[in-house]
Amino acid sequence: MASRKKSEGQGGSQANEQADDVMGDLEAAATNRGAGAVPPRFIFDENGKLIPYSGPGLVNSFGQVERDTPYPDDFAPAVYNGLSPANQDLLMNQLERAGLIEKSQLNDPVAEVTALGRLLSLANANGITYKNYLGQRLAGKTLVSSGSGRTYRKSNPDDLKAVARQVAQQTLGRAFTDDEADRFVRAFQAEEIAEQRRASGGGTMVQAASADVAAEQFAEQEAPDEASAYKTLGYINKFFNAIGGA
Repeated sequence: MASRKKSEGQGGSQANEQADDVMGDLEAAATNRGAGAVPPRFIFDENGKLIPYSGPGLVNSFGQVERDTPYPDDFAPAVYNGLSPANQDLLMNQLERAGLIEKSQLNDPVAEVTALGRLLSLANANGITYKNYLGQRLAGKTLVSSGSGRTYRKSNPDDLKAVARQVAQQTLGRAFTDDEADRFVRAFQAEEIAEQRRASGGGTMVQAASADVAAEQFAEQEAPDEASAYKTLGYINKFFNAIGGA
């Protein structure tokens, strides 16, 4: 997997301070609702009706119990390293907007993993997945509205554009134009809403592509000739580099 450029030497004392903040947040949450308890969540039953849920596991943003158990204490590095560089950037920008990491700590792997660990801990305390918790924190409201209406969550357009431009550079040899970036955002957000609607109907489903994969597919569809030419150029460069290194 390609690696992001990281700055070294930060994160020691900052990571400790963030760890203390985690405990403070969790202790406050436990005090407010009783130690060991999680707040009520909402899931869709087999009839597609939204009902309160207070059982075990972590509930995702589609109203489903996604995990039977909380995230392990040492799970943050695995989640972090399992993300593509573009999705690492996307997640860390969201954490910064949510107040879970300082802007000055971005690109510091120690601070970023610590912030992700904080996110996982807070998600566990609330009985929901980390994506669900982060989305709610960024939106400043709960996942769904009461009554018959639903609230559908969409990714931040600025975050999506940042990922799209980076992926386009790698796929086409250039960044998306403003118009291309806007159309990608609209298409990706429409698919996010469609996925949430499909999930509310029950049954099994295939999860939509991540932002970076979707951006690559969009770039190849928008400019197939450029994508093919840039890929061919990459093959040619590798060939001559191999000859030169022989």
